[in-house]
Formats: sequence, structure tokens, C-alpha cells
Amino acid sequence: MVKLLFKGDIDPLWNYYQFQTDSGDVELTLQEHSFFHLVASSDSGNIEKWVEDAQSNNTSGPQLKINTDSGKHYVQPQDD
Repeated sequence: MVKLLFKGDIDPLWNYYQFQTDSGDVELTLQEHSFFHLVASSDSGNIEKWVEDAQSNNTSGPQLKINTDSGKHYVQPQDD
């Protein structure tokens, strides 16, 4: 199983980010005050987010698309 990790800033000028695995977890660690529109799907796995709904449902921010066939999604704020 593969684990896809991303830690850092997202550029608000980009429109679209996509993270995808066939079998493995996706873990995104983003700046605490990032705003984005989260679109996440998994055929077999949990989607867990520890960010505010106002951050992840912001349609004016870039779209973060996460898709796994078999794996978990984690979206969490970065510790300072």
C-alpha cells in the first residue's frame, strides 16, 4: 500500500489540485488558514478532515480533489 503525503501551502491562484491513488492513503497537511473547495471520494475507505467547514467548502478557493479506490483520506491543519 502506498501513502501519498502533501504538506504545505496551496496557491489560491491555482484552480485545481488532484491527489489520487488506486490503493493507499492520501494525507494532506495544509496551512491553518487555507481556503479551498474539497471534493473527496473513496470506493472503500474513510474520509477524515480536521479543518473547519468554512475552509473546505469555500467555492471561491481552489478545488482539491482527492480520490482513492481503496484508502483513507486525511485533511488536517499544519502545526506551527
